[in-house]
Amino acid sequence: MTRQLIIIISLILLTVQAYSQQTRIEGNVGELDEQGKTIPLPFVNVYWSSSTTGTVTDENGRFSIPLLSSESNKLVFSYIGYKSDTILIGSEKKELEVILSSSRELEEVTVSKRLGGSYISKLNTIKTEVITEQGFSRNIQSDVI
Repeated sequence: MTRQLIIIISLILLTVQAYSQQTRIEGNVGELDEQGKTIPLPFVNVYWSSSTTGTVTDENGRFSIPLLSSESNKLVFSYIGYKSDTILIGSEKKELEVILSSSRELEEVTVSKRLGGSYISKLNTIKTEVITEQGFSRNIQSDVI
């Protein structure tokens, strides 16, 4: 009886361990600088195109996402100011290096005119009135009646 119990518990533990070791896709996301060096991009959205499963890269551009079934094998990388990239993932890929390119780059920005903002004039004051507690309660009572 004890031997059978040990065998059953062992089989249950092996089954749980097999299911917990889900295959994951890991990698880095970055951009290239002027010298061709890869700079990590933090907080890039990484998600499967036909599901709600996704993640974001950490401060160093690293990500880890569980591998889904073969029907959703398109991994999408999106980041504000950069072109989104979609990569087809096969069963053999486990580590990815993704380089995103910026969608547009501004060469120069020139401010030609400044519009006036809103301000309070010290010369043209607005009529203000101080209301005391007695005046406030009197106004409330007259509104109620």
